[in-house]
Amino acid sequence: MEHLEGLSGHGVIWVQLSHGSKHSLRGWDHYENLHHHHEGSSVDMAVEILRSGYGLGYLVRGDLWVLDLDTQPGTANLPMLDRFEDVCSARYLAPPRIQTPSMGMHAIFMKPPALARMPLKNHVCHPLEDEEKQEWDFKFGPRTLMVAPGTTNNRGTYRPITPWMDPPVLDPRVLAPQIDLFKDQRPFLIDNRTLRSRIISGYHYLTRYAPISREGYGGHHALHEVAVMLVVYRDLDPELALFMLTHAAPGETSWNGRCIGVDGNPYPWSHHELRRALSDALDDVPSLGIKDYESKTAEQELRWLMASFVNILRFIPPHAGNPAMTATELFHAFNKMFGLSLPLGWRAILGRELTLAMDQGEFSLRKAGRKGINHYIGVNPDLLDAAQARYEEQQQMVAIADMSA
Repeated sequence: MEHLEGLSGHGVIWVQLSHGSKHSLRGWDHYENLHHHHEGSSVDMAVEILRSGYGLGYLVRGDLWVLDLDTQPGTANLPMLDRFEDVCSARYLAPPRIQTPSMGMHAIFMKPPALARMPLKNHVCHPLEDEEKQEWDFKFGPRTLMVAPGTTNNRGTYRPITPWMDPPVLDPRVLAPQIDLFKDQRPFLIDNRTLRSRIISGYHYLTRYAPISREGYGGHHALHEVAVMLVVYRDLDPELALFMLTHAAPGETSWNGRCIGVDGNPYPWSHHELRRALSDALDDVPSLGIKDYESKTAEQELRWLMASFVNILRFIPPHAGNPAMTATELFHAFNKMFGLSLPLGWRAILGRELTLAMDQGEFSLRKAGRKGINHYIGVNPDLLDAAQARYEEQQQMVAIADMSA
């Protein structure tokens, strides 16, 4: 109870685990909503889950972070324990500790204030040090799940091995100087449609477009790419993504069932491997999301340039006759003016902006069809050059007036 109350005081999100597993029974959003509407301490939520016979987990929140020391396979040896003990002893640190049924250990710390403000990864599992994997995991949150003390599985119980005390502050780089903590900060967009639409789109992707894992031919890379598309770009809960990877419509084969070994036979990933890939994917950046962002940004910039082009056309000087340019000629003039090389597909978008400006009476151009080709009446290359010169002169006068003011 001391540990549950202590964790509750640090704002963790309690999660109900599936029987005998380390994975949530429902999506994480469900438990976050429960906490959001819960009044008072959340420790009673944790107790209720344990009393119901289910395992208890928590999503790391706030300034907490958890060090998870793993045992060597088939042994009770903790390879990183000596380094952990040396650091704690040298700095007089006494973190709360929990022993896992496999004889591993969880130690709970606080992030230094400066580090807590940085964009950290959700977790770093088995970080490399001098090209060697180290047998411990660093869990920072907010999208990382830990098993809480009191949970029992077929191997035993997660038991506190120290009293609860306020977690001490420790920079994880003291333990692992070479650890890569920080998220990729490149901006990207995600699919923000309804959950139903994202699920349908995810299945469509898995069926038609997702790369299939082939052993010996970048299979891990393919799995990672697919995982990122599901849990980051489509913002699906990892457990839901796992179900989608391993289940398909009647008469069809799941994505995992289509994975191939070196002998050409089916070679699906284990559930443990899939879960690890989905968990690792949470901290990556989706390439499609980056392209969407760049495309959206470019579109916004182009619309600003089109607005500037409309403003320039307002400065066409008085003239005689009916000079004209075809829609294509005016589009090429727009490209040249701003140093662009837009494909002709953008001609219609520019045309809509010009039509809107003409309908609102912003300039004196007229649109007419000549021999089946759209023309803009009232402009030619010389008039357009003159309009640009007058526009730039006016902008300079405005800038001088602003400086004088």
